[in-house]
Order: sequence, then structure tokens, then C-alpha cells
Amino acid sequence: MASQDPEEALRRLAKRRVERKAFVVHLLAWAAVNLALVGIWRGTGGGFPWFLFPLGIWGIVLLLHFLAVTFLLGRRPDSAVRKVAVELEIRKIKREQELKERRKLKAEETKKTNDR
Repeated sequence: MASQDPEEALRRLAKRRVERKAFVVHLLAWAAVNLALVGIWRGTGGGFPWFLFPLGIWGIVLLLHFLAVTFLLGRRPDSAVRKVAVELEIRKIKREQELKERRKLKAEETKKTNDR
């Protein structure tokens, strides 16, 4: 397999992070809303568990989102918002890499100073 362009590898990593973050937000929204629906159901006396309908239908959509993030990454067109999010994530990754490199250099300097 041919070696991958570093910028392309960085873009794929950023895209993966953006997709995962979007999924986590979706998951948290699903959990919060459905928890509230269960609370409403219990607070109104129980009875027929109507909350299972939105929980199940939205749960199927959430599963499809998970499958898309896991298996279809990079195979669908990006929206303008997603492109901006990917660019911001690339900047964040570059800053993280620079910080890691600075820390490594500082540790090496400290080691050299202590060895003298």
C-alpha cells in the first residue's frame, strides 16, 4: 500500500473526530430527551408506555447514524458546516502536535541539563 500524504491523513483524522463528536452529541440528546419522556410518563401515572415509540424510532435513527460514522466515513459529501468543523479540527490537531513536540524538546533539554 502506498504511503499516505500527511495532509490527507490529518484531514481523515479530523473528519473522523468531527463525525464522532456529532454522534456523541446525537447520543446525548437522545438519552436526555428519552429520559425526560420516561419521567413525564411516570409523572402522569404510568399506564401505556407510549414513550417506547419515540425511544425506539429515534433509537433506530441513532443506530443508522452510528453505522454511517463507523462504516461510511468519507463516502458522503460534506456540508459547508461540516467542512468548517473539519478545518477547525485540523487546526486543533496541529496545535496538539506542536504542543507535544515542544514538551518532548523541553524534556530532552531538561534531561541534558540534569545529566551535566
